[in-house]
Amino acid sequence: MQIAALRRLDAPLQTRDLPVMTVNHYEDMTAALNDQTDAAIWSRIIPSPVLAWINSLPADQLPSARIVLSPEHVSHAMGEIFEAHSLAPCAALDWLKADVETLAREVSQAAKTPMVRLRLDPIFNDACVKMHIDNVFARLICTYRGPGTELGLDAGDGPTLASVSPGIPIYMKGKLWMDHDLVGLTHRSPPILGTGLVRWLVVLEGCRKEDIYPAYDQIYEVPARIR
Repeated sequence: MQIAALRRLDAPLQTRDLPVMTVNHYEDMTAALNDQTDAAIWSRIIPSPVLAWINSLPADQLPSARIVLSPEHVSHAMGEIFEAHSLAPCAALDWLKADVETLAREVSQAAKTPMVRLRLDPIFNDACVKMHIDNVFARLICTYRGPGTELGLDAGDGPTLASVSPGIPIYMKGKLWMDHDLVGLTHRSPPILGTGLVRWLVVLEGCRKEDIYPAYDQIYEVPARIR
């Protein structure tokens, strides 16, 4: 990727009236969560060709997966997932794999868990359109294609106050956060049914062995050559 091909996503959202902090480095996302902040957004420079490539992928080939693994294996696992969806290696995919692994390491460290749950989700309809707080310790969402996560302060059908830009990660407290009774920020997936839009997002959360759901989670089997 050439530096000239990069663009800065300035002001990913207007955060006034919301307990959200914007940071310039991914390492600061965890530290930004405090008594006054329910979520942290990493405002960063992202390669335009990566977003263009993801937007160019056929909707029926957008990877879908839900696996539990160590952060250091995320890049390799994503390569296998894309290959299984008949998507060839390229520079944009290399960037994406490294990016998601970086985010996975931060989430693992923040949650103090040896593993993460990684979800690759293509969304074609109205999923999770009610404002809510996730039943997890904390969750990182990065929408790489389509409209981003919407934020607000009310549950149910409450209004949204902001929308996160594509390519911008947001790390949010959940119901299992230490001071969960004080968490007020809610979010939802934007309604897209009937618009022709497709979303593709990466979701990460810390995962302990006792958090694994055998009916839903797949444990990543590390190839012998990279153990």
